[in-house]
Amino acid sequence: MTVSSDSAVDPRVVLDAVMLRAGDVAITRGEVRRWAERFDPAFTGRLAYRAALGAIELDDDEAFDARVEEAAAEFRYARSLEAVDELTAWLTARGLTVDAWWESVRRTALEAKFRDQPLLRPATGNDAESDAPPVDPDDAALADLVVTDVLDNAMTALARRIAVARDARAWPASPDHDRRHDALEVTWMPWRAALLQEDALQDVVNHERLSWLMVETMECAWPNVDAAHEAISCVQADGMALADVADEAGVPVRQMRRLLADAPDTLRDALLTAAPGELVGPLALGDRWLVAQLHAKRAPSLDEPLVREAAERRLEERATAALVAQHVTVADTRP
Repeated sequence: MTVSSDSAVDPRVVLDAVMLRAGDVAITRGEVRRWAERFDPAFTGRLAYRAALGAIELDDDEAFDARVEEAAAEFRYARSLEAVDELTAWLTARGLTVDAWWESVRRTALEAKFRDQPLLRPATGNDAESDAPPVDPDDAALADLVVTDVLDNAMTALARRIAVARDARAWPASPDHDRRHDALEVTWMPWRAALLQEDALQDVVNHERLSWLMVETMECAWPNVDAAHEAISCVQADGMALADVADEAGVPVRQMRRLLADAPDTLRDALLTAAPGELVGPLALGDRWLVAQLHAKRAPSLDEPLVREAAERRLEERATAALVAQHVTVADTRP
């Protein structure tokens, strides 16, 4: 699909869209963003990461270009926007341009491509050419708020706080967003502290004892399956260290420490039965082939920050589900 030159993104339309309703109070996308910018570091971090991705140009990468086209087609099909005029009308109603939408889809494809790889150096104005005009960074961030899931976690977190406050009859009446958000946090923090008791957290960990195994690995992603098999052979037959093999081939190596449940599906299954020191792979991971070496695997403990965070999230989800359903309505304007 060829993107066309069109007018700028309309921030008023983007930010004024209602995302949540609590009684007669409407919570707009702009308010959710404002809350996230103050209380959710992951939100601003993800937007900054996507901005860095947007500066990358991949010359003559036909496979990636095809993936962007495919992602754009999937987006349109999921929303019954198969005709160009239908897509244009959908975007205009949400304050977006075709260019801004296309670039957001492209950033999402880049995000998937580089999920397990370091970022390439962003192209400068002299490094690459593009048929599309440059996209304003503010427009890019606004488009991501509509086209992607970047606001989802913040919206969920804010909905939980609103539900808890309304259930406690402590819904702040202030029209000032910052004051209202501060008041929500004042209600939320003691409620959350009372919820996250050690025995309740331990019960969650016991229930997830297998899926929350802590695994530490060394991982490298190879451009094709033959190269991945050769790397495994160098380790197993020649006694080389995986890091040295990857370094000689110019393939980046990552040291990973995660819950087993957070590993990609195919890697998760392999790590479950692997012993420390064992190589697993090659495993298809996007357009790369992953080889991993398990360094350690141990039972989950609340002493592990990742395990504690997962248990806290699970308790929050359970305790707020009914409250959110009772007190908050998700608007129908989400993409």
